[in-house]
Amino acid sequence: SSSSSSGGDGCTEVVEGDVEVNDESDFEWLRTVREVQGILTIAELTGHTNVEFLECLESVQGVLVRDTQSLLSFDGLGRLRTIEGELAVRGNASLETLRGLDSLEEIGQVWIRDNPELSRLELENPTDIGYFRLGWYECDGSGPDATAIPRGDNPKLTGLDGFGQVTMVSGFVIEGQSSFSSTGTIVDVLSRRVPSPTGGLPDIRFHLNPALAQDEIGAVFGALGLGEEFEPTSGVACENQDDDNKCACEAGS
Repeated sequence: SSSSSSGGDGCTEVVEGDVEVNDESDFEWLRTVREVQGILTIAELTGHTNVEFLECLESVQGVLVRDTQSLLSFDGLGRLRTIEGELAVRGNASLETLRGLDSLEEIGQVWIRDNPELSRLELENPTDIGYFRLGWYECDGSGPDATAIPRGDNPKLTGLDGFGQVTMVSGFVIEGQSSFSSTGTIVDVLSRRVPSPTGGLPDIRFHLNPALAQDEIGAVFGALGLGEEFEPTSGVACENQDDDNKCACEAGS
């Protein structure tokens, strides 16, 4: 259901519940939506390079952008300030960048996988991101012979360039990324971060990234204050470049 409130800019609709956009027939009424109190799913959209039909949107519980064919960026979401839950971006054939989220301050978590053309993030403005995750892995077989299989590669992403303002993050999980080779942005974010009041450290994991060298991973743990002699366990870093740790599969992933 939806309700309207008065607003001189025409951005009046508040939607209670989830919204799925997969057809141009949805665009006209969406142009007035200011808030979605549920998950906004943009799925299997073809023929559109941006999301300018969401130009009124300021607040949403979660966003899933999946299996679009022509979407190049998130241009059009310039008013969106808060994603309380997850921003999930997967299986978008042409998406090159997350540019367009110019007002976004806070994201509960981000999970990005299977976007073959994604080469830059350009999430320049959020200051607070909960979990940030690239890819995933699953286990083939069981017991000691199980093999970790990388999934969700974004093959053009070499690092997390474009995290200009982030000072709060609860974790980085980078898994199964064939070209990911630079942790410089992660180091920058961790060196700016506001320490947790409980003294806990962010959850950091690097699994199955064949181009990611040990010294890049070491720099991240150095930025956490763990020192150069810190040896990450296989649950923390495994099967990256020049890495003998086998990724654990017995307990699943």
